Amino acid sequence: MVYGLLAGLWVATLAWQVAEHRRLRQSVEDTQLNRAHDVATSLAVVIRSQRRLGAVLRRGLVSALEDLAQSRELLGIALLSPAGEIVASGGQSIPADVASLSPGSFRRTADRLLVASLVELGPELPPPGAPAPGGPQPPGWNWTQADAEKAAAAVLWDPDDFWRDPEPSTPEADETPASEPEERPHRRPPWERWHESHPFTQSPEKYRELYEKQGLHMMVIMLNDQPSQAVIRRDWLLRLALAVVALAAAAGAALAWRALLRSTELDVRLTRARSLNSYLRELNLAAAGLAHETRNPLNIVRGTALMVSREEGIPMAARDQLGQAIEEVDRITARLNEFIDYAKPREPRPVPVSPVAVARDVLRTLGTDIEDKSLVVDCPDHDAEVMADPTLLRQVLFNLLLNAVQALPPGGRIAVCLRPEGDALALEVADNGPGIPEEARAGIFRPYVSLSAHGTGLGLAVVHQIALAHGWEVTHSPNPGGGCIFRLSRLQPGVNRSP
Repeated sequence: MVYGLLAGLWVATLAWQVAEHRRLRQSVEDTQLNRAHDVATSLAVVIRSQRRLGAVLRRGLVSALEDLAQSRELLGIALLSPAGEIVASGGQSIPADVASLSPGSFRRTADRLLVASLVELGPELPPPGAPAPGGPQPPGWNWTQADAEKAAAAVLWDPDDFWRDPEPSTPEADETPASEPEERPHRRPPWERWHESHPFTQSPEKYRELYEKQGLHMMVIMLNDQPSQAVIRRDWLLRLALAVVALAAAAGAALAWRALLRSTELDVRLTRARSLNSYLRELNLAAAGLAHETRNPLNIVRGTALMVSREEGIPMAARDQLGQAIEEVDRITARLNEFIDYAKPREPRPVPVSPVAVARDVLRTLGTDIEDKSLVVDCPDHDAEVMADPTLLRQVLFNLLLNAVQALPPGGRIAVCLRPEGDALALEVADNGPGIPEEARAGIFRPYVSLSAHGTGLGLAVVHQIALAHGWEVTHSPNPGGGCIFRLSRLQPGVNRSP
């Protein structure tokens, strides 16, 4: 449940960051569109100020476009005719395919933003044949003088085109004989045609044709999109970083929760282990006390049997039975002594001691057994000392060397070696005997596990117990030349008497 809650919080944080990024992106886009709208409004004001009788001077409009495109945000402006052709532009060049844009739409290209907008100058042009304002109005017409003054259309023109007659007469179209020319209607001066929204040199129909080619129908504004994209990119990286931090926090919280659970579980297990250890220690002391109390009566039994066996007049059969009883008592007493020794708490008192010197002293103790089997012992000199309890170290080496002597056939070899192991030392006892079978290696250090018919199975258990009390590590491995190698590692160096 906790992991699900953390995952849900992270997903909610991620969704929140995505929503905030979209909101900022929309805000930046709205700001850009508002900026384009402001430019379009300003340009419409410029066009209205330069419009005269429905026409705008090209040179003046282009100059105004160039002035508007001088800012860092506005890169270029293009005016399009209803036919989709660019009739005037300023600033940087506008892509030629902007005619595909519809009014009110926008498009991004690399680091540019193209916004299309209508040229809004006022109401639409009146259709051909519309009555003059103030005159009689046909049904459905409501063309006022204000509508005439705010006529929406505007075309670009040059001074050379102002007085040009758009309706020249041609011989093919003139059907009146030359001798009887038809008098053309007199063109009214501009002050009499103020209500018309097209140049007084153009008829309404021709003006509409001209508007299709040179009219100011739509404008395309090209804005610099790099700052906006940089803002969006920085915000996206920030949101991504926040999401990663939230993920790391959720993962850290999950790991902390897992560590707390494991710590709680370990505390419970440790409490149980302490309770069990205390119980086992009390049971161990009770067993050791029972063994000690059992050993005293056995000594009495042995002494009594020995005294009876030495009396005169005892039959030989009874004397033999008493001897067997004495041997059994000795065997039981030896096992009780080993058990008491194993059950005794180990509290080492480390002092600098030479493992090689202790090993040689043990070998002198086992000298008789070694000579009986003609064993070869290799124990090179080494003056290095380790921190250990001398009595316990002697017992460890005695158990290991005694096992090797008992396992070796006549003519076997024993090697004792002290090797450096990083900042510590390692003591090895190797032999070339039969070794330890594969199936018995896992439990060799357990109590009462013995490969000898006459062994008690406590020797290696005592070695393991003493090693743990010192903080050492005892292991065994097959000897490449046959036999077994017992290795005591992590022995801390003592005082070196030689360089």
